Formats: sequence, C-alpha cells, structure tokens
Amino acid sequence: MNKFGLSLINGLEPNLGEGVIVSIVSILLVFLILGIIIAVTYFIGLAIQNAVKKAPVKAVAPAAATDEWGGLDIDDADAVAAVLVASIDYRNEIHQNVKVVSVKEIR
Repeated sequence: MNKFGLSLINGLEPNLGEGVIVSIVSILLVFLILGIIIAVTYFIGLAIQNAVKKAPVKAVAPAAATDEWGGLDIDDADAVAAVLVASIDYRNEIHQNVKVVSVKEIR
C-alpha cells in the first residue's frame, strides 16, 4: 500500500502521498523548463555578441558641410523628424551606431 515510504503523508488520506509527489515533480519540471529556456537565451545572446564583434568595421568619414546654411532649426519639427529618420535609416543600413555631426539642406 505504501509504495513511496511516506507513511506519515499516506496516513492522512489514501491518495494524498501520491498527490504531493506529483505536485513536487510538476513544480520541479516547470523550474527545469524555465532554466533550460534561460540557458538557451543566454547562449544565443553570447553567440549574437560574438558575431557582432567579429563583423568587419567599415570606416565611414563624416561629410563636411560646405554650404552657408545656418543649420538645423530645433523648432522646425519636420526638419528634426527628417534628420532622425535619416539617421535611423543609415544605422539600419550599416548596422553600427551613428552620430549626426552636421546637417545639410538639399534643395
């Protein structure tokens, strides 16, 4: 009758011992699966970081502004949005961080 050596637990009700063991095994299984998911995402992150570090670095020289334009007016929302969109697009193109040094208006 007492298959698992839990005479104290089985003494309360006939199926309580098996229920406790099933519950503990289920809880351990959930934490094991969570640990596996965490480990997999950690190693994928390491692989991505190593791939990014090994990527060749392109030397990009900043374009010099030669016009007599007064610069970007911070109050002009369209111009600021255009600069942000252009910098985001350039970053997606070269896959590196971008720093906007100067802005040149093209007419």
